[in-house]
Amino acid sequence: MKIIHRYVFKEIIPLFLLSLAVITSLFLLNKIFTWLDLILNKGVPFWDALLLYLNLIPFFLSTTIPMAILISTLLALGRLSSDLEVLALKSSGVHPFQIIGPALVFSLILTLGLVYFNHQILPESNFAFKKRYFKIVENQINVALKEKEIINTFSGYQFYISQINDQGILRNVEVFLKSDSKSPLQVTLAKSGKLITDKKNLQVSLDLKNGVSTWTSDKFFQIYNRVYFKNYIINLTLENQFKNMSAIKKGPKEMNFFELWHKIQHTQHAQEKNRLEIEFQKRLSLPFACLAVTWFCAPMAIWLRKKGFLSFILGIFFIFIYYILFMISELMCERNLLSPAIGLWIPNICFLVLGSVLYYFTVKEREILTFLSYKKKTSI
Repeated sequence: MKIIHRYVFKEIIPLFLLSLAVITSLFLLNKIFTWLDLILNKGVPFWDALLLYLNLIPFFLSTTIPMAILISTLLALGRLSSDLEVLALKSSGVHPFQIIGPALVFSLILTLGLVYFNHQILPESNFAFKKRYFKIVENQINVALKEKEIINTFSGYQFYISQINDQGILRNVEVFLKSDSKSPLQVTLAKSGKLITDKKNLQVSLDLKNGVSTWTSDKFFQIYNRVYFKNYIINLTLENQFKNMSAIKKGPKEMNFFELWHKIQHTQHAQEKNRLEIEFQKRLSLPFACLAVTWFCAPMAIWLRKKGFLSFILGIFFIFIYYILFMISELMCERNLLSPAIGLWIPNICFLVLGSVLYYFTVKEREILTFLSYKKKTSI
C-alpha cells in the first residue's frame, strides 16, 4: 500500500467512526422518550426496556452507515483539498483517482459488509426485538390487569374490569379507545373477556364476548353508531411507535435474502408480492448507497475545496437529497408505478452519474460554469 493510500485511509476512517456514532446516537435519541415512557409510565423493568432499546441499533445502522461514509468522505477529502494537499499531490504527478481510490475501497468494504449485515444480522435483530417485545407485553398485561381500576398501560386504550375470577375470565369489561385527539371516543362494553397469548404469532390479545361498541362518526356528534358483537378481539401493544415492529411472528423485515426470495416466488397475491419485492430491493440497494455516495462526494470534495463545518452541512444536504429520492422511488413502487428492481436503485444511479460528471471535471481541472459557457460560445 502506498503512503498516499494510508494517508487517505487515516483521514477517512476516524471521521467515519465519529460520524457513525453521532448520527446513530441522534436516531436513538429520537426513541429515548418512548423508552422512558415504558419505564416510568408503563412499569416495564429497566433491564428489559434497555435490552429492547439496544435491539434497535442494528435497525438504525443499516441506514446510518451510508450517511456516515458520505459525511466522512466530504470532511476528509474536503480538508485535503482546502489545505492544498491535493494540489501538491497532483503537481507531483499523482492522479486524482489515487486520492479518491482509498475512499472507494473503504466504501466497497462497507458495501459488502452491509450486504451481509442486511442479509443475516438485521433480520435476526428485528426478530429478537419482536420476541423481547412480546415477552414484555405478555408479562406487563398480567401485572396490569386488576379489578376495579382504570388501566392505562396499553397505547390508545383504557380498560376497566369489574371482576377477574380464578380461571382468568374477565367480567363486565369496559374499553375506551381514542387513538388521537381528532378521532372520536369509542366505548366498548362486554359481559366477559379473556386474555389470549399467541406464542406462535407473538401476539397478545383481549378476547371480548357478548357486548356492544358505540362511537360517533362526525365531530358534531350528529351520527351515532352502535354495533353488537358476540366476539371482539383487541390486539394489544405498549407503544404505537413499536407497533409496526411487533405485529406478526416473522414478517419481511425478519427474513433474510433467501427467505424473502423464496417467499416472493411462492406468493400469488400481487400486492403482497410487491411488498416483499420492495423489502428485498431496499435491503439490497441501501448497502450500495455507500459506493454511490462516495463516488459522488469524493470528486465533489476535491472540486469544492471546503472543509470543516461547511463540508458537514453539505453532507447533511446530500443525505436529505438522497433519502428524498429514495422515499419518492419507494412510494412509486408501492403504487405499482415502478418496478422495485428499478425504482429503488434510482437514487444510486443518479449519484453515480453525477459523480462521473464531477470526476470528469476534477480530472480535467475545469469549472462546470466555465465549461458550459465555453460550449455556449462555440455553438454560437
